[in-house]
Amino acid sequence: MERIKRKKKRLYAMFISFLFRFGILAIGLAGLTAVVYMVTVHAGVVRLPSYELDKITRAEGEIRSGDRVEEKLLPDTCRYGVFEKDGTYVYGNLSKEEQEGLWKSQMQSSPALIYGSYWKVIEKENGLTALVEYQVIAKFSNPFLRSVFPNAELLFVGAYFLMFFGTAVALAKRQGKYLQKRLNVLKETAERVEREDLDFEREYSDIQEVDHVLGALYQMKEALQKSLKEQWDIKRQKEDQIASLAHDIKTPLTIIRGNTELLLEEETEEEKREWDQEILDSVREIERYLQILQRTIRQFDGEPNRGSKDGQEEKKEEQKNFPASFWIQEICERAQALGRTKKLQICCRAADTDKMIYGRKEECSRALWNILSNAVDFSPRGGELLIEIKESGEFLAVTVTDDGPGFTKEGLAHATEQFYQADKSRTRKDHYGMGLYIASEIMKEYKGFLQLENEEGRGGKVSLYFRCV
Repeated sequence: MERIKRKKKRLYAMFISFLFRFGILAIGLAGLTAVVYMVTVHAGVVRLPSYELDKITRAEGEIRSGDRVEEKLLPDTCRYGVFEKDGTYVYGNLSKEEQEGLWKSQMQSSPALIYGSYWKVIEKENGLTALVEYQVIAKFSNPFLRSVFPNAELLFVGAYFLMFFGTAVALAKRQGKYLQKRLNVLKETAERVEREDLDFEREYSDIQEVDHVLGALYQMKEALQKSLKEQWDIKRQKEDQIASLAHDIKTPLTIIRGNTELLLEEETEEEKREWDQEILDSVREIERYLQILQRTIRQFDGEPNRGSKDGQEEKKEEQKNFPASFWIQEICERAQALGRTKKLQICCRAADTDKMIYGRKEECSRALWNILSNAVDFSPRGGELLIEIKESGEFLAVTVTDDGPGFTKEGLAHATEQFYQADKSRTRKDHYGMGLYIASEIMKEYKGFLQLENEEGRGGKVSLYFRCV
């Protein structure tokens, strides 16, 4: 019972609100009509209802004392007639039928209302009687407008009612659409949840029962969105990890391809053995990447991995730091092997250091190999690649400068974004915007950073700042 009363109160409140707006609309239109009417009167377009009687009254003395009634003394909208005492018509602008009937009516009452008109009776000093017609209505000053709209007041009243009914219909339709929208919001919300279109805020209506259902749908949407977001995050992480590892495999494959091509040329046995060893090292690296890829897939597919021996060793390795000195030597040797794939001259300038680099050696190497691989790719065949390694405060800076086209202004701002390829000068169809992104993410993970710039007279310059401990 109480619930029914609350519903009635809400409906009553909605009805009162509608009536209030309707009343405001009616008053506003009436005010607008009145303002337009007064403006036209002030401009002389419309004459006030008292205009004719006022002018006749002001001219009454001249009419009374004058020999003849001059039409210029009267409003141009008035008719008049001058009679003798016995009712004989002397002159005026009345029709023959009106002359006799008018005098008889005046003998009965004065003034008289005939066909919506009043007649002013003026006794002249020469014994004649002047009857002047006037109307107490607003009229247009322009004869043409007056002939089309004899009563200006009715025109304004009619215009008001036309606007009133027009706006009333529009308001009713608007109110109907509003109510329909409030009721449709429930259907729309349910449909959006059904098709998993969950990017929307909670909606409200003026009906409490609908709001209760909307609230339940919104809670359902939040729970579903959270569940889907977790699934999307896992899927995205899986795709990112696989894409990163697939990209990393490219570097050892490049070395294998380059060394295999060199083996086809006539070189010394010592060089062939060196290249064979680099091929074997690259194959082992590919195998390692594939193992990581397999572990990644098992992990995202929900297979237990934390308790495994490999997982424990990997977690333990993540907590280790590594010395920079041997790593620097490895960098220079690996760069030489990578550079031979395009017959590049590799210049490695490394300062002695006893620093320990924070992070996993494997991941830090991944970041650097991506930078070196990009530099080799964008260097012209037979060009030069410069690698500079030096201490920079609490960081070990590794800078790679190539002879390629360098970065555009846009590329300097966005090149580390995943899948960025807008920098056409350093983008080819076999590049997918992963190298700088992978390096940047690894540097962030181990509290370092990556810096991009262009070397004047050369090409792109990429610096990796590894944090030292």
